[in-house]
Amino acid sequence: MGVRLRHSLGLLLTTLLLAGCMTVVLREPVSEIPMSLTGHLRGYRLERTGRYFSQEVWIYYWGGIPNLPMGTREGLRTDHLIEDVVKRHVGPGQGVINLKIRHEKTFANWVATLVSLGIVSPSAVIVEGDVVNLQRLGLQP
Repeated sequence: MGVRLRHSLGLLLTTLLLAGCMTVVLREPVSEIPMSLTGHLRGYRLERTGRYFSQEVWIYYWGGIPNLPMGTREGLRTDHLIEDVVKRHVGPGQGVINLKIRHEKTFANWVATLVSLGIVSPSAVIVEGDVVNLQRLGLQP
């Protein structure tokens, strides 16, 4: 194997290893939709609808740097990602309990990163939860 090929291969492997060492911080401003990471929402009586949702969103980053998002494959705003995903699955008078947010680097993400030579690095964010009907406690119409 030539010296040039070994250096190129070493650079590629180093880039892949560094791309795997990233942390995503999801900051969500106060939402108008009641959401909870547990099975309870303070101040509401819950009626389970039996509806569960799960949606995967790809976020594109410049060079794999978490503070430089380019946007999403789905056209959602990166600064309000969770709220925008949840809005697609709930209606008026509804909220979400057992909310889970996962960040993953899937095989398809790695392929997309390699094809773009690391310039664009997508990551998958999976948002899932149970939709519930809500009735505010202590307020009578």
